[in-house]
Amino acid sequence: MFFKVLEWGVRLVYRKRFRAAETIGKATQWQAEGRASEALTLLEELRPALHTTLVPLHRFALGHTLVSLGRWDEAEAAFAEAAQGDPKNPRPDIEAALLCARRGDHSACRTWLVHAIEKQDDVADERAAGFLQRLDQLESGELGAELTERGRQMSLRVLSDCDAPLGLSPDRDRLRTWAEAHPDEARELFDELALWLAWTEVQRGGRWVFRLFLEDTRVACADGRTCDPFAEVAELLLFDTPQRD
Repeated sequence: MFFKVLEWGVRLVYRKRFRAAETIGKATQWQAEGRASEALTLLEELRPALHTTLVPLHRFALGHTLVSLGRWDEAEAAFAEAAQGDPKNPRPDIEAALLCARRGDHSACRTWLVHAIEKQDDVADERAAGFLQRLDQLESGELGAELTERGRQMSLRVLSDCDAPLGLSPDRDRLRTWAEAHPDEARELFDELALWLAWTEVQRGGRWVFRLFLEDTRVACADGRTCDPFAEVAELLLFDTPQRD
């Protein structure tokens, strides 16, 4: 009888863990679908009774959800807990690094990337090394010079007789159709237009604000505004920002 009770207890414990893991997976799916607030509610409901073996997975999912909600400090703390709970897994370190990069804290970004590389995971090492190389280019000024030149080169593009940059149709619906059919070309053109817009603001006295990721580039304008060139180009062209690989 004792062993029957023991077996029942073990099954109950593992059933609860399995259900908790399923709930974390559900929250992750909701976050990916744009339902971050609902995902956060699910994850917070799990937190009090969560088994220690599931804490790293829970905190990793929580970090991504908090990023979606713009709660970046809390997200970094969640990734830090995930990294502490699963010290051999470099993924939380890399996500924390990318989060720091987005908010312009390049020193913290570098620290997290170094931690990821120290965990000696081949795939993570390659990814983290690539980000470190780009961070070096950013801090040396090499990346900024490249983006400035790309914006300047775009300003030299010839205007067609319909007052649109060469290669752009004045028909917005046709432009959207083209972007959907040719996503790579659309992404390239979109980036160049955004850099051109940023470059024009710099010519008016603004100051570049470079980040690790191209789409996080901003300009501190002379009139006190902060220009988000990628958002402004998307609004100008009336279609969603083309997806970046």
